[in-house]
Amino acid sequence: MDLAAQGGPSIKLADFGSARWLKGSARQAAGQLQGSPCWMAPELIVGAPCSRTTDVWSVGGVLLEMLTGAPPWHGVARNAFQLMSKIASSAGPPPM
Repeated sequence: MDLAAQGGPSIKLADFGSARWLKGSARQAAGQLQGSPCWMAPELIVGAPCSRTTDVWSVGGVLLEMLTGAPPWHGVARNAFQLMSKIASSAGPPPM
């Protein structure tokens, strides 16, 4: 059933390819941490290699936000550094 053809909403998710570090890339060479903390996988925060599980974590965060109306880990910390510390040390999912 095509809702867009019937005048309904059209929702699309895109750009969820497999994450990987490219040898010699600027991100790897500079040693910078890039991303949005609420959707950042714990392995990225602690400097572990990227994998498909990194993408699964981020997609799960997007889906959680779509279901609840708030980003994952919303209101858990006062700043990005506290939030990343909480995510990296957490043994479970974000509070819902």
